[in-house]
Amino acid sequence: MILKYQQNFVKKLLSVSLKYGNVLYCIDNETSGVEEWATYWAGFIKDNSGGREIFITQMWDNWDVKSATHKRTLDHPERYGFIDISQNSQTTGQPNWDIDPRMDLLGGAGEKNAFLSAREGESYVIYFTGPTTVTLDLRAYDIPIIIDWIEIEKADWVKSASIAGGRIVELSSEYPGGAFAVLTLQKKRK
Repeated sequence: MILKYQQNFVKKLLSVSLKYGNVLYCIDNETSGVEEWATYWAGFIKDNSGGREIFITQMWDNWDVKSATHKRTLDHPERYGFIDISQNSQTTGQPNWDIDPRMDLLGGAGEKNAFLSAREGESYVIYFTGPTTVTLDLRAYDIPIIIDWIEIEKADWVKSASIAGGRIVELSSEYPGGAFAVLTLQKKRK
């Protein structure tokens, strides 16, 4: 009885949001609900996307991101184009939000290829939507930097390396299903 109203509401939201290519769709926020709910709405949103490429996820409440609960999203890249575990870190309060978009430091990203957020002078996170190469301006930090890679399809740390700061560095993602590059400065700026 209520489903047709919910569907009409979602269609109305899509009539606005699909005009913009930078919208991420999250079915639920920190849910403990059943998987079928998310599966239905993910399919409904895709079916009503007008053929546009859209990115959908389902955010589970379980704080253990390696749990079977999160596999409901991780095991279905055909349904979910990204994962959102931003509130599953077990870190409470303001530190979760002290990160700023810094696309000004990223070169060669192109539209929808890579996105950068930073806790300036401490850490940087680049989200790669697929295989691509970008540059990152680290000239302000002439110190060693650790780069760790997370392959999204595996939801696992796949490699780690050390790079030199103090320059513009080139970073290449080889992962077709997307990846995160997490860069951590080894000590404070001089």
